[in-house]
Amino acid sequence: MVSRLPLVLAVLLVLSACGRAAAAPEGAWAGVELARPMAKPHLVLTDTDGNPYDLVGRTAGRTTLVYFGYTSCTDICPIHLAQLAQVMARNDMPRDIAVVFITVDPRRDTPEVMRRYLDSFDPRFVGLTGSVAEIDEAQRMFGLPIARPETDDPGVYGHAGQVFAFAPDGVARTVYPYGTRQTQWVHDLPLLDAIPAATTAVPATEAGS
Repeated sequence: MVSRLPLVLAVLLVLSACGRAAAAPEGAWAGVELARPMAKPHLVLTDTDGNPYDLVGRTAGRTTLVYFGYTSCTDICPIHLAQLAQVMARNDMPRDIAVVFITVDPRRDTPEVMRRYLDSFDPRFVGLTGSVAEIDEAQRMFGLPIARPETDDPGVYGHAGQVFAFAPDGVARTVYPYGTRQTQWVHDLPLLDAIPAATTAVPATEAGS
């Protein structure tokens, strides 16, 4: 399959700047800081091999980026995924980051469709699907509005556009909306990855609470 990276390169050049972001004071994030940290939801969906995927169990101790989208999306989704693929390809980025793409269009996004789509960005990206009810509940667990097809175009979904970033301790402190620059990711990913995995309970809110 032809890579989608060149297709969005022109847009990425507008959204990103060259070079590494300037160092920020300790505790400062380039992404959007959450008012209250959010614990990684206990969520089990189906991966692109057709097997159950326990989000908390499979990503324990790893920086984990979670994004809700769909493979037919023509703008926000490919921009986010291509940008993450480019940033993660840098030699100065952490090596063990999990990128998890959860479809909001499970009727069309079969495991096979999702695997082909994600492979065009980075074969390491994880794709998750499930029943409509399971996907709706997953969005609620992240505190998101439920994505629904547009009235005038059922093939187009209105959906949340932010990437949730969980540090190795299983807590999200920041999100990254559409329009995030590569320099913001380059600045924040090493800081996130440097947070040690939790050995005791970390105070954080559940997304849906």
